[in-house]
Amino acid sequence: MKEEDNLKEESINGFIWRTAQNVSAQVIGLVIQIVLARILLPSEYGLVSLNSVIITILNVIVQTGFTSSIIQKKEITEIDKSSMFYFSVSIGVIMYIIVFLCSPVVANFYDEPLLESVLRVQAISIVIISLYSVHNAIIMRNLDFKKNFIASLIGVFFQGFIGIGMALKGYGVWALVFGTLSLNIANCIAILIILKWRPKLLFSFKSIKGMVSFSSKILAGNLLNTIFNSSKTLVIGKVFNSAMVGYYNRGYLFPATMVTGIDGAMTTVLFSSLSRVQHDRSRFVNYLRKSMKTSLTVVTPLLCGMAAVSDPMIRFLLTDKWVSAVPFVMISCVICLFWPLTAKNQALNAVGRSGTNLLLNIMTKVVSLALLYLSIPFGVYVIVISSLIGDIISIAIYTVIISKYCSYSIKQQIMDVIPIYALGGFMFICTYGLSSVLIMNNFVKLCILIIFGAAIYVGVSYTFKMEGFMYILQLLRSKIKKSTE
Repeated sequence: MKEEDNLKEESINGFIWRTAQNVSAQVIGLVIQIVLARILLPSEYGLVSLNSVIITILNVIVQTGFTSSIIQKKEITEIDKSSMFYFSVSIGVIMYIIVFLCSPVVANFYDEPLLESVLRVQAISIVIISLYSVHNAIIMRNLDFKKNFIASLIGVFFQGFIGIGMALKGYGVWALVFGTLSLNIANCIAILIILKWRPKLLFSFKSIKGMVSFSSKILAGNLLNTIFNSSKTLVIGKVFNSAMVGYYNRGYLFPATMVTGIDGAMTTVLFSSLSRVQHDRSRFVNYLRKSMKTSLTVVTPLLCGMAAVSDPMIRFLLTDKWVSAVPFVMISCVICLFWPLTAKNQALNAVGRSGTNLLLNIMTKVVSLALLYLSIPFGVYVIVISSLIGDIISIAIYTVIISKYCSYSIKQQIMDVIPIYALGGFMFICTYGLSSVLIMNNFVKLCILIIFGAAIYVGVSYTFKMEGFMYILQLLRSKIKKSTE
């Protein structure tokens, strides 16, 4: 019982710090992006977004691809950590050389000459991230997310200072490039200072082989997800133009920021926690269910509310020049509603079924890419909606497989989420309806709608004692009580 209480406490603290890190970094980053968007043009954002796709894909390999074995492995040695450090840095350098040599091809493909030099500078972040990827894995393994929280805050402040400063000086696209680069440099320095671990002059091919054997399956799955998630940006950039990429990117940014901050924390902590109790199926399922409900309880009102207030929100925050991003905000909110459900996939990795997870990932992504290809002739909005259909198919398949390997029945999985989604839908209808009849200043309208929507969600959740909501309330009361003692 003591071990279970310790794991629960570590998981809760890990989730709180990871959420604090993600949300604070994402929110501050969002504020920075809002300021930059008011200064820069949609086409400039689109240009950097196209390059960011390539950088993001390669960062998956460097940052999380092989280091996941450090989190999952039952016993980790100094040889394991040091070997993985040198391996990750080597991969990072190789990736940068490839990008440097291939950047002219990318520029020619999109008929954007500036992409060549921009990509070469942006890609430096790949090498920088490789220098602290193992340090991040050690932090995640220990559920010591407070260190990451501090480093992330330092990083985003540097990003804002450099990015906004350069934008005000008229550097255009380079403000975005060097802002992101400064974020990664500051993160790296902060992590290396905060975490005292240093690699030793040790290297073992046997150790690398064992860790890569496990991590390669997770890496392939993460790569597949990242490539697929980025495919819409690549298609929109090629079929339409960089301005349309800018509208899509900004529209996607708002809901993705909300979900990544909370659900990303849940996914990270969930993998670490479930790996510890994988042999106790009852505790395993209990942690999994509680995690899903908690994450959905927080994410659902944020996304449903954002979809309802998207028009006044975009007009107030980004000005009318970005109003074409409103439909993308609404569609992306619906897509992101299903993201917390995909965190259940970590359950397969935690019970050693990473191979099964990879196979399912490949199958579902093939279907989704086929839908994407078929949607191209029907316009940009149908292209984005096609990914929603693909996500629904993917979740349905995973629901069946998880019921088989994790003793979490299909009926139980469905009944755990229906009440939360139903309440979110009700809140959206009421808030959007009020938004349609209110004619006033965008800021005032936005404030009224947010208060109205929040009152509906909190009021109904408390009245019907919804499990996820009451659990969060209990956690908050417990934390407040401890802080006052």
